Amino acid sequence: MNKRLTRHEMTQKDEFISKVEMAVGWVEKNWRNVAMAVAGTAAFVLLAVVLVSIISARGRAADVMLGESMSLMAATILPPGQLPPLTGESTFGSTGERNEAVLAGLEELLATYPSSKAAVDSAFLRGTTLLRMGRVEEAKTALVDFVQEHATSHLLPAARRALAAANLESGSNEEGLAILHDLADNPSLLFPADAALMELARGQETSGRLDEAQESYRRLAIEHPQSIYAGDAAQAVARLSNPANASS
Repeated sequence: MNKRLTRHEMTQKDEFISKVEMAVGWVEKNWRNVAMAVAGTAAFVLLAVVLVSIISARGRAADVMLGESMSLMAATILPPGQLPPLTGESTFGSTGERNEAVLAGLEELLATYPSSKAAVDSAFLRGTTLLRMGRVEEAKTALVDFVQEHATSHLLPAARRALAAANLESGSNEEGLAILHDLADNPSLLFPADAALMELARGQETSGRLDEAQESYRRLAIEHPQSIYAGDAAQAVARLSNPANASS
């Protein structure tokens, strides 16, 4: 039922380019030593041009692989017995099967093109995919690594939020709530404060911290009256103000 997209469609197919692909990873990591070895010669200029071209090609190939994995995230889940569409698009028999395919694609990209820009996005998506799959401890490890290694990424706020969710799901409430507090209180983290407050309040309520949850809901309703969460927050304040409703 699952028709996977062809992998490495953009990679070179002849033997010479394959060997260059194998060597370029080493060259990327040892650029300074290579440059010093040929500095001051015409070969340096030629080498620089060749390397830029190869690295650009690798970046494009990585982008294609990332696009394939992202397209799989939206692939159709077919009910049992239903025939796949004639368009040839990827389909899966279950969400779990789809997640496994997405994860495999992301991990292949990370292994093949670890220095590419697409690898940064893939590292984040790997963490969130693991979380969706219920592999919470692995997700926490992946997201902690992302936060530590990609402090300037535009995905850092979303990674922090996902890490908070993973902590809460695994019972590490203190860690999860602390992250959400930071996201709600620190504009420099570039995460919507109203969304952070809503998740914080829900996490506090789920953790049994009803007074703290009520205060977070109230703060959301007052500080962000135009938020899409404001109505739900106001209702939650009223509900938690009534002990009978709060316990139900």
